[in-house]
Amino acid sequence: MAIIFPEGTQDFPGKACQIKLGTYTSQATINPGSSWIHSGLSVTITPTNSSNKILVLAKLEASSGNNNYITCARLYRGTTHVSGATSPSNGSRPGTWATHGTQDYNNYGRHDLIGAYIDSPSTTSATTYRVYVRDLRDNGNIYINRGYYDENSGSNPVGNSWMMAIELEDS
Repeated sequence: MAIIFPEGTQDFPGKACQIKLGTYTSQATINPGSSWIHSGLSVTITPTNSSNKILVLAKLEASSGNNNYITCARLYRGTTHVSGATSPSNGSRPGTWATHGTQDYNNYGRHDLIGAYIDSPSTTSATTYRVYVRDLRDNGNIYINRGYYDENSGSNPVGNSWMMAIELEDS
C-alpha cells in the first residue's frame, strides 16, 4: 500500500486484513502479590497467514490507592511475555509494557495503562493476547475499571477496558 504525499510516495508494509476487539467491562479487585496476574483483559485472533504480523493495542483502566503507587502491565501471548520490555542487564528493575505511578495518596485517582506492540506469532492457530498486571512497589491490590473507593455515587464512575488485535498482511 502506498500513500502519495506532496513530498513523495510513502510505502507501508501491508494492510490490515482482520481486526478483533476484546472488552472488559466488569469491575474487579485483584491482588497479584509479587507475581504478574491476568487482569481479565484479553483478545483472540486467528492469523490467516503465518508470516503476517499482529498489532496489539490496549487500554486498561486501573487504579491502586490505599498508598500503593506503581501499577504496571505486561503483554502476554498465551503464557509468554511478549511486549519486548525486559530488565536491564545491569539491574533488577523489571520490564513493563505500561506503567503508572503516583506518590500523592490519591485514592480517587485512576489511570489508563495504554500499550501498542507488533508481534510475529508465526502461526495460523488461534492466538490469545492478555494483559497482566502487578503493583511493583507494594504488591498491593489493583482495581480494574473502578477506583480504590467504590461507593455507589456519582463521584465514583465505573469504566471499561479494551484490547484490539489487528492482523497486518505481509507485503
